Amino acid sequence: MPWLFVVLALSTLFNLVSKVVRIIFKLLVISFRGESSGFFGFSANRQIPPRIDIPQVENIQMPKYLFGKKDMFIDLESKLIHCFAPASGAYLGSVPILSAKQVDEAVLKAKKAQEKWKLTSFSERRRVLQCLKKYILKYQDDIVRVSCLDTGKTRVDAVLGEIITTLEKIRWLCMEGEVVLSAERRSVGPLTLHKTARVEYHPLGVIGAIAPWNYPFHNMYNPLLAALFSGNAFVIKPSEYTCWSSVYFATIIRNVLDFCGYPSDLVQIVCGDTSTGEALTRCPFVDKIFFTGSTKVGRVVAMQAAEQLKPVVLELGGKDPFIVLQDADQEQAVELLMRGVFQNSGQNCVGVERVFIHRDIFEHFESTIVSLVSKLRVGNDLAEENACVDVGAMTMGASAIQHIQSLVQDALDHGAQILHGSLSKSIVSSVMSPIVLTHVSKDMRIMQEEVFGPVVVLIPFKDDNELIELVNLCPFGLGSSIFSRDYNRASRIAAELQCGMCNINDFGVNYLCQSLPFGGTKASGSDRFSGPEGLRGCCLVKAVTCDRIPGVRTRIPKPLKYPVQKNGYHFSKSLVQVLYEDNPPQRIRAVWQLIKAALTG
Repeated sequence: MPWLFVVLALSTLFNLVSKVVRIIFKLLVISFRGESSGFFGFSANRQIPPRIDIPQVENIQMPKYLFGKKDMFIDLESKLIHCFAPASGAYLGSVPILSAKQVDEAVLKAKKAQEKWKLTSFSERRRVLQCLKKYILKYQDDIVRVSCLDTGKTRVDAVLGEIITTLEKIRWLCMEGEVVLSAERRSVGPLTLHKTARVEYHPLGVIGAIAPWNYPFHNMYNPLLAALFSGNAFVIKPSEYTCWSSVYFATIIRNVLDFCGYPSDLVQIVCGDTSTGEALTRCPFVDKIFFTGSTKVGRVVAMQAAEQLKPVVLELGGKDPFIVLQDADQEQAVELLMRGVFQNSGQNCVGVERVFIHRDIFEHFESTIVSLVSKLRVGNDLAEENACVDVGAMTMGASAIQHIQSLVQDALDHGAQILHGSLSKSIVSSVMSPIVLTHVSKDMRIMQEEVFGPVVVLIPFKDDNELIELVNLCPFGLGSSIFSRDYNRASRIAAELQCGMCNINDFGVNYLCQSLPFGGTKASGSDRFSGPEGLRGCCLVKAVTCDRIPGVRTRIPKPLKYPVQKNGYHFSKSLVQVLYEDNPPQRIRAVWQLIKAALTG
């Protein structure tokens, strides 16, 4: 068997050289792709599509009998969703509700367009993303205004949560997306030395997404960008609460595709109620579903998709802990805590919902938080041009406020105390004033259920063991934050937390690292988006082997050829020992037995 040793030596040398070449190539690609894709400001094409006008907002106020009853906005008789601005009550427009048949038709349009798109090169896909980036940069004021009108958020929250996150997604995809999706060489074992092994990433076809309302622009573009860059078509069902803005946002990417010479049908939007979402999930032409929303609805989506064994990414609720140890930089922790709780009026899946503070610093930390919260400005950030609001409206209006107040009231009934704020006896607007709550216990609903609003819950702890137990009692496990100058201690605590993400001495910064996967565990969902894991999740992952040296192919040893010879079992046993036995004398003995079995067969 001398050829075996020759192949072994050659393959070892080849693997070493190929690894060095691949490393150099990847470094060069990352270094120069940014310039070629416009990262450093250079681009062969600086043109962008013409501006898309914002639909005229009519000066019609929300009828009082509809206030707080978003389901009443769904007019099943006329098959329309009537959209109103949460902060002002102004009528925004009406959006058609699509039937299951119309959903299937939209998916088929996307599927047909994908046949051409999947053949495009990565450079062509980068060109589309760069064109989109230029449009966002030039007309970000329009995007911010539309988002604020439809959700009630502040302009600052729109820039941070809609614009920056989306542009960072584009930057990462243009810089590293091709490397992530390029065929990847894998190692081979002793039985396959004469083979090369690689993993290829091919488009799935049509990616469907059911998106929430808290960040309508980014929640559309986050899965959309990954789907398009990996060669897929994309169909989105937006929330009923933000379908007015979602139609506008979908028009942007459709115009960009058309401007760049690709079919706009590649991206489809299907608006409607729960039946529309079900139609998208059950559509046989949709290859994967990305769902972001509540745990309750996530279970339903997973069951519907399971009927076709359709893969689903579930990014569900969160109840993230914010942990402050006694040696933390308290000034920094307070700054990030305020952003973590009150950004987007607390309507964030990774928003801070439980604040654990070491009891040695609890009183000082508590008084600082109460002082800052008392200074927050609440209202409509679009009321006037120079308005400066910290906490905007609740997108779901009175129904959301009623839910939050029921959680706070339950806590008060069981011994909790309000340090700042109060419960409203009657809800007359979609704006909710912040609340600071303390003296909570692990059995209260507010410690187990998602708040999704501007409420600070302060909890003291005495040691790390008690802290870890309290944090992990919660059914959710999405993100977390730990503040300490002792990095080893913080890392030990982080390792014990049952969650998908953790930031040491920071809040939410992992989402700005698009190389990282995003997702949680337990009631917070499964699978991941973002990072290589999320991008490859849009692909059919295919394992491929090929001959390493022309003419050297796999042959079956004589004792194992069908019909198998009598000594086939002894040959197989000897082969196992030759390949995997660690004891040298026994391995040599096995080689002799293998040769003997092969010759006497």
